[in-house]
Amino acid sequence: MNVCLELANLAKGKVSPNPLVGSVIVKNKKIIGKGYHKKSGTAHAELDAINNSTEDLEGATLYCNLEPCCHTNKLTPPCTKIIIEKKIKRVVVGNLDPNPYVSGNGVKILRDNGIEVIINVLKVKCEKLNQIFFKHISLEIPYIHLKAAISLDGKITKNINTSTRISNDLSNIEVHELRNEYDSILIGINTAIIDNPSLTIRLRDEKINKIPYKIVLGFKKELFTLKLFKNNPEKLVIVSDKIDESSQKLLCTSKVLIINEVDLKIVLKEIYKLKICSILVEGGSKVFSSFLELDLFDKISTYTAPVFYPNGVNLISNKNLSKNLEIHEPNIKILGNNILTEGVNRVYRAG
Repeated sequence: MNVCLELANLAKGKVSPNPLVGSVIVKNKKIIGKGYHKKSGTAHAELDAINNSTEDLEGATLYCNLEPCCHTNKLTPPCTKIIIEKKIKRVVVGNLDPNPYVSGNGVKILRDNGIEVIINVLKVKCEKLNQIFFKHISLEIPYIHLKAAISLDGKITKNINTSTRISNDLSNIEVHELRNEYDSILIGINTAIIDNPSLTIRLRDEKINKIPYKIVLGFKKELFTLKLFKNNPEKLVIVSDKIDESSQKLLCTSKVLIINEVDLKIVLKEIYKLKICSILVEGGSKVFSSFLELDLFDKISTYTAPVFYPNGVNLISNKNLSKNLEIHEPNIKILGNNILTEGVNRVYRAG
């Protein structure tokens, strides 16, 4: 099962809205096939492992970190049918699939056809891998990850209305790897204007063709001069109920998507309708605090640098939050002279 998870991890950022799944086939105590789901619309992990097998599969054991699918309303055939046809004797599963089209039915079909099925192997470890999928498939709302670079005194800039690079090169590498895992990156209009970011993905050892959606909360006419508007406007989502008619016409002509709403809870539901299943929030103080105050986040990461900015802008001010928050499953990583601190607000369970 650990090998399944290693294989599944290879597809991070490539399979949305599908889950990360790896599969291993064993016969006579030897691995004879390995595979993973590489991209949405391509062969599922089980079929990939079957296709890569070096021996006849009759009597073999198939491992997969997620329950084999059994439905036909997708681009690929049901895995249960192929497993049965290949006369595989036993299937070992990490998590049941919360997708209502599966949700235990895959296991039932296999068992009804005389195949031994063992479930919940490395259950918690498998759950951690697919938190994004488990949330959006169950609640029909994107998974939200808050990310910020801060000084030791909790500031995000040296001075108001100025752009400050706080994190170091190692942290920036981690951030781009993080961006690659998400469907979209969200900022506020003020951050867009002050920083003029591209919100692209740049990795060291891999050519990235993925263009994430860029979500901007708020609107000002300065947007039309920014990189976000000039580069791939069809991947830009503007969330505002205060867009004048001429600007709205220009945005629509440029294929920019508009959500005419300000209530974050409603906004997230509208974003999900665009098939955006996960959001990395990189906004400033107002945006960051709004997600905290409304308890609309699932994970949080902060990159702390060894500096003090007494005249800077606080990531969070006391007036932004009305209650205490506790982050669970904390993890700390040293990145040169930066410290990455991350944790989760809630955990989503398998079926």
